[in-house]
Amino acid sequence: MDIRHFSFIGSYIKKIEKNIPELGFQKGLRREIERSGSKFSVFGRDEIKEVLAKTPVVIAFNHPYEVETIACLAALPDRDDIFLVVTHFLKGLLPVIDKHLISVYVRRRKVVWRKLSAFILENFIKKEKITSEDRHQRNIQSINEAAEKVKQGGLVMITPNPHNKKWQSGIGWLISNIGPIEQAHYIKVYVANSSFLDYLRLIPSFGRVLPTIKVYFSEPVKLNKIWQSDGKKLTFELEKEYNKWVKDINK
Repeated sequence: MDIRHFSFIGSYIKKIEKNIPELGFQKGLRREIERSGSKFSVFGRDEIKEVLAKTPVVIAFNHPYEVETIACLAALPDRDDIFLVVTHFLKGLLPVIDKHLISVYVRRRKVVWRKLSAFILENFIKKEKITSEDRHQRNIQSINEAAEKVKQGGLVMITPNPHNKKWQSGIGWLISNIGPIEQAHYIKVYVANSSFLDYLRLIPSFGRVLPTIKVYFSEPVKLNKIWQSDGKKLTFELEKEYNKWVKDINK
C-alpha cells in the first residue's frame, strides 16, 4: 500500500508535488508554511546572505521533530545547488525533490512516536532488507557524494543528531572529505519552538495557534579554519561548540 492512499497525508503530498515544479524547491516549501498559517522568524541570515547564496557551504542544524528541515530550507536564499542529507526512508517519497536528497541510514530513536513514524515510512515507502555492513558502506558513499557536492560549489545541509542525543560522526567525515578549501564555509543553524504538535501544521491555518518557528544562523566559519582529517574528533569538537552556541541563544 502506498502512503498516498492515506487521504490526509496523500493530499498534502500532492499539494507539494504540484507546488514545487511550479514554484521551485524552496518557494514550494514556503508556500506550505504560508498555507499552514505558521508564524516564522529568522535571525542572523541577512548579514550572511551572500555566503549562503553564492559559496560552498556545510550547514549543521538540529532536528528533534519534523518541521526543522522545512524551516531551515525556507529560511535559506534560493539556490539550485542545495542538498540535504536525509534518512533513506525519504528518498522516493517526493520524487520531485529526489535530486536534492542524499540518503543515509540512521539508527531509530527510542521515542515511541519516532519508532511509529519510522515503521510507517519503512512499510509504506521503503521496503528493503540490507545488512548492517551494507548500510555502513552506503553511508560512506553518501558522505563522499555530499562532499563532492560542496567541492562543486553547492550547499549541503546535515543534521548530526537526528535520532540520538550525541552527534553522529557523519558531519566530521563530511568536512574531512571536503578538505581545507578556502572558499567553503561551515554554518550552524538552530530551529526553536518545534514540537510533536507540528504535525498539526499540516492542517491549513492551524499553525496560527502554534508557537512562532524561529530560525537562527551563526556566523560563517571557513572550513580551512576547522578542518582536520580525523572526522570523529572533529565531530566531537563541533558538537561541543554547537551546544554552547545554542545555550547562549536560549539565555
